[in-house]
Amino acid sequence: METQKFNSIILLNLCLLLSLLLFQSCQEEEEQRYPESYFEELQEELLVAAENGDVEKVKSLIDKPTISVNDRDDAGTTLLWTASSKGHTAIVKLLLDAGANVDAANPEGLTSLWMASQNDHSETVKLLLDAGANTNAADINTGATPLIMASLQGHIKPVKLLLEANANVNSTDKHDSTSLFLASLKGHTEIVKLLLDAGADVNIIGQNHTSALLIATALGHTEIVKLLLDAKADVDVVGPKKGVTPLLTASEKGNIEIVKLLLDAGADVNVKSQYTDGKDYTPLSIAQLKGHTEIVELLKEHGAVE
Repeated sequence: METQKFNSIILLNLCLLLSLLLFQSCQEEEEQRYPESYFEELQEELLVAAENGDVEKVKSLIDKPTISVNDRDDAGTTLLWTASSKGHTAIVKLLLDAGANVDAANPEGLTSLWMASQNDHSETVKLLLDAGANTNAADINTGATPLIMASLQGHIKPVKLLLEANANVNSTDKHDSTSLFLASLKGHTEIVKLLLDAGADVNIIGQNHTSALLIATALGHTEIVKLLLDAKADVDVVGPKKGVTPLLTASEKGNIEIVKLLLDAGADVNVKSQYTDGKDYTPLSIAQLKGHTEIVELLKEHGAVE
């Protein structure tokens, strides 16, 4: 019985070896039969098919023995990168199943996941994440991660997927900007909610010594200001201009709703800041200068002094 089992194993191994030799022989025969330019053309056809979303063409080419799914074009990008950037999900799946390198990046460090996230291709993002794509691979030039780019562009589904895959919610680009800062800058309220729920640090000081609360206040994003204050943002954080706080900014802009929110959060009504003319102002004096009478009265009600 043991001898019979041993003989079966030997026979199986011989069959496998024979199959491998036949495959190599066929591959060598095909390579000898056609000039090298023929195989280059096949690879180019596959690249064009991946870019155009031609699923059937990709299927017909992808298993050919001379095809490499990790080959790069003249720009240094792979088939998976091209298909992902276009959102061709079915082709992305075919390439991943064929062994495409999920984290292969272009010369700027942009991966397939980075491109799919930036371009709002959520189904492609999910496929790449399921294949183990690195969520924190950053642009070599800017330092931006897929989460930073998706947050900046306002792409809610990719942001949600990246956060579920444990992307670093507090990663910064080369300007020290976080996803939260950029979402606050652009007024992407739903994304700000997602980032805060994922534990984003609301008080990171980023680009030009500016916090998310400062930039949201300056641009009049009232709902985001409320969200940030509810998340315990520093209400008296000082901006890049000498001593300028959110309350002084809102008072200068004439945004009474944000002024109310800041006052309710305990903002210092008498803090002095240096304005663009080099003089010191309080929220009250800047509101007076700009003629915002309702804000002037509101600040006085909260203890502002001349």
